[in-house]
Amino acid sequence: MLDKWFKKEKPVFTGITRGIGGFGFGKAAGGGGGGAAFSASGGNYTKTPDNNHNYHTFSTPGNFTVESGSGAIECLIVGGGGAADFCSGGGGGGGIAYVTTVTVTSGAYAVTVGTGADNSDNTPRAPQPNGGDSSLVLPVGTVTGYGGGSSGDYNPGNSFPVPSTGGEGGSGSGGGTRAPAYPPDAPYPAPWYNPNAATQPGKPTFGGVVTNYGVAGGRGGPNTGSPPNPVHLSGGGGGGAGGQGQDAGPNGPTYAGNGGVGQPFPQFAYDLAFPNPIASSLGDHSPNYSHYGGGGGGGLHRAGGGGTGVPNTSGGLGGYGGGGQGDNGPTNPKTCNGRDMLGGGAGASGGGTATNSISGGDGIVIIRYAV
Repeated sequence: MLDKWFKKEKPVFTGITRGIGGFGFGKAAGGGGGGAAFSASGGNYTKTPDNNHNYHTFSTPGNFTVESGSGAIECLIVGGGGAADFCSGGGGGGGIAYVTTVTVTSGAYAVTVGTGADNSDNTPRAPQPNGGDSSLVLPVGTVTGYGGGSSGDYNPGNSFPVPSTGGEGGSGSGGGTRAPAYPPDAPYPAPWYNPNAATQPGKPTFGGVVTNYGVAGGRGGPNTGSPPNPVHLSGGGGGGAGGQGQDAGPNGPTYAGNGGVGQPFPQFAYDLAFPNPIASSLGDHSPNYSHYGGGGGGGLHRAGGGGTGVPNTSGGLGGYGGGGQGDNGPTNPKTCNGRDMLGGGAGASGGGTATNSISGGDGIVIIRYAV
């Protein structure tokens, strides 16, 4: 997984980027009406920026514990991102469940944080497991952000055609490709392969308290490019929580599909919910520091034993919100992993990145309340 040290060590106390508040571990007190003041603890990071809210951010499982009083909380629950493989579609971003407001009283509320899916590298090859689910137990029920869909696995030795579809997920993975036995390898045949559906939108809303976010991936297939080239095959982009993955083909800046954009949540902006240096490191994945659940870019491949797809191009771009960058061959390898703590889907390899190192990004659970 990418950037695991962030979750194993305590945050570095270097200040915050908004206001004069602080952060740390332990409990935080919120404002209350009559009776005992609302006080809560839990999370890998707690923070009180200058927007009159406390934040409890969970990058690993734990409990959100209300120690006294009662109060209304707002929650962001992001599943782990899906995995990808060689010449496949991008992994789907983690599905998102957003809780607008729910009242909690004294007690412990269990938090689960889904891990990103690893490339299975299994034998025989098969669709890979999806990203892990994130959840929060609340008085209304258990609210879940489902893991992103993983694209089909690939084995150039003995399992043609390439498994072209992976699992559905919180956001769906991109469509893969089909190849003939090698040699002769090319030209690549039709048909194109459809992406996978998103499951998050159909999940319970608990009477309108929860809004679910997840979108399907894009199509993948052969004969891509402009003009079409029969020796290219490209994966579609993985779906993001806020937008569909792009189809492969001449519709974008690369032949492989770009990952779908994640969903922005300005009230859970990185510099509000995370300490530095974590918040700063996440900033490359969103123009406004607030996207979660981006889809991974599709992989691009040219026939001939791992040749570069197209000079000076890459695989599909990762979607805002942690989606991994796809690559296009040995001369243009990319870091295909989805981003941890954003639930980004993995980008697919085109031959430049070892597939057993590709994984989706871990999810996150963030709780905030007024003080």
